[in-house]
Amino acid sequence: MPPKPLSATEQAAYERDGYLLLRSLFDAEEMAILLDYARNDESLMASAYGRKDVAGRETRLALWNQPGENLYGLFSRSPRIVDRAEQLLDQGKRQAKHVLVEFVRHGTRITPALKPKDEGGGV
Repeated sequence: MPPKPLSATEQAAYERDGYLLLRSLFDAEEMAILLDYARNDESLMASAYGRKDVAGRETRLALWNQPGENLYGLFSRSPRIVDRAEQLLDQGKRQAKHVLVEFVRHGTRITPALKPKDEGGGV
């Protein structure tokens, strides 16, 4: 079944705020699989770099410029994300070039942040 299109309210929120947070885009089981994969991915932590906030707490961040042929790439190319990003890009007149997947580590917690990357007028 194709993903449900964004509502007019969601589109208006994106236009107003410049971002859109969609809760439950992936279910708990899917997120558990992704988080388990990330927690056990040695290359994720090896490629992460740290930044400290004003209180001295470190947040580690790993970035990729291209979606890989792995679970991260599978999530970032998901129609649940891409179709909605293209909907925000003027009803499909522009294509989402790629989606940025970030894994942020705050202490012992890894948080995935999936968001489209701006590439010349994109989301």
